Amino acid sequence: MRFPILSASLPQSRPMRDSLHATHRAFVEALEKRVKAPGPERLARLVRELSTRGEGPEPSTREHLAARAHFFLTTDVAKLWQPGLEAVSACELLSRKEISVLDLHAGLGTATAGMALLLAAVGFRGRLKATLSETDSTLSGMARHAVDALCDSLPFRIETSFATAPDAGRHDLVLLFDPVSRGQLPADPQEIRKLAGSVLGSRVKKTGALVLVDQAARAVARSVATAATLLAADGRPVYAPCLCPAKGGPCECPYASRPGRFCFHSQPVPLTPLIQSAAARSGLDRTEVNYTYLLATASGSTLSSPEVAADQVAGRVISHPNRVKKGFTYFVCTGRDVVQGFAPRLLDDGVTRGGRLPHGTVVVLSTGRSE
Repeated sequence: MRFPILSASLPQSRPMRDSLHATHRAFVEALEKRVKAPGPERLARLVRELSTRGEGPEPSTREHLAARAHFFLTTDVAKLWQPGLEAVSACELLSRKEISVLDLHAGLGTATAGMALLLAAVGFRGRLKATLSETDSTLSGMARHAVDALCDSLPFRIETSFATAPDAGRHDLVLLFDPVSRGQLPADPQEIRKLAGSVLGSRVKKTGALVLVDQAARAVARSVATAATLLAADGRPVYAPCLCPAKGGPCECPYASRPGRFCFHSQPVPLTPLIQSAAARSGLDRTEVNYTYLLATASGSTLSSPEVAADQVAGRVISHPNRVKKGFTYFVCTGRDVVQGFAPRLLDDGVTRGGRLPHGTVVVLSTGRSE
């Protein structure tokens, strides 16, 4: 059934997107000054080798590490922007003069970089204290370059520390980036639930949150969605991406309940000419990145669900726009089902343009007719 979208709350305004792109560009330029990038053809060959390694060990030469930083790190940071924006809202982070972040299994520092870029774009001007925990000294060495590039390019103070194991303190945000796809966790909902519950209970402040982001692979996405349901059943406030807890959940992910189906999220990425060229030569499209995620707060806060009438339903946009006559269609997750929604190109006044809704937008739908 097709539903016309009546109203929407946009998660990413145009000024904020422009600010994100500007801070991202400054970060990439600062990283290029600290880590020499291979030429486009060489970079394309290296990233092909990294992306097609199969089950074998990952290539670890200095050139491969530079390719990971310039091609994957600088684009994967975008996976943190929507979860980061929701963490800012859930924890009221902009009201704080200092934000402490723990990046578990930090790797190249992608999660720290992505969150820092988002904070800069939304106007945070306090102090960011980041602890990056990583046992691989080669990866942590590159993460230091990434953090130095952040310090060179962002308008607030960043204090960082590196450790093979974090201390026992609590933090405003705990970040887990690719814990399943990198092998720190099996693709098992019970294991993800166990780790998330432990982190929330021992590492996150009462006013803080856990942000877990992983690849948009079927087994990973289904496990993360199921783990979110299990966490909500445990009484843990699962803030996003699903509206179920806001409706008095938990409920089962509509996609995870169907064999072979899975839900994931997408974020456009601003690309430099080098990455555009390398992507074209390698056949690896990076104009957008796909991911799955889970945002859970330590106490109390869930994603706001708007009030709806009897013939309406609230949901979240989980696809990019598909242009049709007089507007755009989207797939919208209501927490109980995935339906198709319609947003008109011109709003009721006949002048104001609408219809293009960012991925993750909370919308109110009506069962009325769509033209």
